[in-house]
Amino acid sequence: HILRAQTARTLRRTRELMQESEALRARLARGREAVFAASADWSALRLLGGDSLAQDNQPQLDGFGSLVHPEDWSRVAAAIRDGLERISPVELQHRLCWPDGDVSWVYSRAVPLVAENGDVTEWLGAVSEVGSSA
Repeated sequence: HILRAQTARTLRRTRELMQESEALRARLARGREAVFAASADWSALRLLGGDSLAQDNQPQLDGFGSLVHPEDWSRVAAAIRDGLERISPVELQHRLCWPDGDVSWVYSRAVPLVAENGDVTEWLGAVSEVGSSA
């Protein structure tokens, strides 16, 4: 009786792991990453590659804030402000709301492009999924 219960638990856990593996494989196949250019103040975002952020193949988005999970926005905005003040890369993990409705943890990094006068003219960055928030 004990052996049968252990076998049933092991079988159940194996099925769960297989389902998780399939979900991960599907997420990776969707190419959950993007390369982008953001305006100096981050109010406009242009996709440069890995278009999994674009809806209906629209390469222009209404800023990074429209994609960041609302609970993470203040932390992301603070990192962007810090990057602008220091003219240094912005780098952090946060949740992203993908256009298809999925929410996942991503690693975002952007570097400033600086004009001769020292002003940031644009940011080049990348977003890569690092895990599901489910």
